[in-house]
Amino acid sequence: MSANGGSVLIVAPFWRHAPHVGIHRVERFVRWLHESGVRIVLVRAGGSENVTGTEWGTEITVRDPIGLYRDPDGPPAPVWRRGRSRLRRLATLALFSPDATIAWARRASVHPLVLAHGSGAEWVVGSSPPESVHVAAAALARRLKAKLLVDLRDGWLDEPNKPFLRLLPVRRWHEGRLEARSLSQATRVLVTSEGWRRQLVRRRPEIGPKVHVLTNGYPATDPPRGDDRPAATPGVLQLLYTGQFTYSRSTQRPRLVLEPLWLAGRRGARQGDIEVVGNLSPEDLAEIDAWRPRLADIGWRIGVHEPVPRNEALGRMRRADGLLLLSASDAAIPSKTFEYLPSRRPILTVTNKGGALWELGEQVPQMFLSDPRDPQGSLPRVEAFLDACANPDPDYAPPEAFTDSALARQFREVLGLPRSPG
Repeated sequence: MSANGGSVLIVAPFWRHAPHVGIHRVERFVRWLHESGVRIVLVRAGGSENVTGTEWGTEITVRDPIGLYRDPDGPPAPVWRRGRSRLRRLATLALFSPDATIAWARRASVHPLVLAHGSGAEWVVGSSPPESVHVAAAALARRLKAKLLVDLRDGWLDEPNKPFLRLLPVRRWHEGRLEARSLSQATRVLVTSEGWRRQLVRRRPEIGPKVHVLTNGYPATDPPRGDDRPAATPGVLQLLYTGQFTYSRSTQRPRLVLEPLWLAGRRGARQGDIEVVGNLSPEDLAEIDAWRPRLADIGWRIGVHEPVPRNEALGRMRRADGLLLLSASDAAIPSKTFEYLPSRRPILTVTNKGGALWELGEQVPQMFLSDPRDPQGSLPRVEAFLDACANPDPDYAPPEAFTDSALARQFREVLGLPRSPG
């Protein structure tokens, strides 16, 4: 593809809906393509049919037949939030395969407006989750005779978030067929870590040459810098954890972060306050409460707070003495990693040794690694983290590889665009 020629059709049902990392990633795709002079047709879900012209191309709204995606001025779609009823969420996953967005995906893949505006597209791009995005993207690529780019932000069958893929062989077999169909048709496949690439290619070695790693990146916003940090109580560190603990990987629990700090505290390694900001499950809250007395015995306090706007959270990261990061996955690099790194604060990174996040941490001095399977063996690194937190001016430079410009170059190379815009 050359600049000022051709077009790209992006399937993004969640566009303009509840914010999550998928929107940020697709926003980058749109911006990078627009900067390269490529016309974009973006297909989103909503409560009505609509075609809107934008500075970067055309936005097409296809009505969601079951009402999970509503119009921007309405309430956000429940499919993207932790629902009030876990049973209702599981029932929804059980009824639809690969997920509830499939009803919209089937409709969008044959919609006259999409086919008309997408005519002549050189690429069709789908970014998951939800995985049904790839069902729609693959069908549209066939109908438009376009190349297909499959962007997997998480694994589909690798370390699946959906419990049915772990528990029901028939469900895994069915989604395995959908995955195989999309991946075999794809011209390029993007994953967000080397760990995801290894797991995917191990299962499907035939697609290895077309799988590329494109990580997530630093936020585009510019939050307050760390030089406005309030005066701290002498000798008391301020540590911050943002986000959830338990989502669908049940092994990711608060104790995995709290235990190494408690062990270090028993050896007399400093005191402090731990601030947890996020939407926690009742199980997480109960586990934190159970740890309060043990932490208090070594001079640590822990507070739990409701989620805050993203830009405010980024500011808090820069004002903290140290940050706490947890990933129970061997393949995923949490998007929070790329919010933490620009803070230039030390990061206690609790993750499995040898996993994707561990491999990243070995290359970044700002990250202090603790293996949850060996908390005693990790104690020297935890104590080094606490010592680093006491330094008000650490000399940490975030890696250039995760900047917007570096990621844009990689993305353009995958699609065959010029290296520089224009």
